[in-house]
Amino acid sequence: MNTIILFKMTSFSKKNNLKQFLIKLCAVSLAAIIVISIVFNLFLADKFQAINQILQINNKETIESVKDKLRAEIQSGLDKDRILNENDAKLLSDFYQKIKRELNEAK
Repeated sequence: MNTIILFKMTSFSKKNNLKQFLIKLCAVSLAAIIVISIVFNLFLADKFQAINQILQINNKETIESVKDKLRAEIQSGLDKDRILNENDAKLLSDFYQKIKRELNEAK
């Protein structure tokens, strides 16, 4: 009689252990899926979006959109009194003079 009770208790214990194992397995799997999803969204989605934008350069609508944005920026620059601030103007002037000197030396 004791053997039957002991066998029933061990089989119940095994079922209980299996149930706990499956619950833990599901919890760990769900946690892993959530972590992978968060990592993907935080780090990789931006990279894929940038690559996708680069690949869309051949698209005619994208080219037209870039042209329109460039025209709008040029127009907004022309509407301003000064396009460059004094530091940028000095820096570009020095750079231009250096290139001009090097080109004259190359002749």
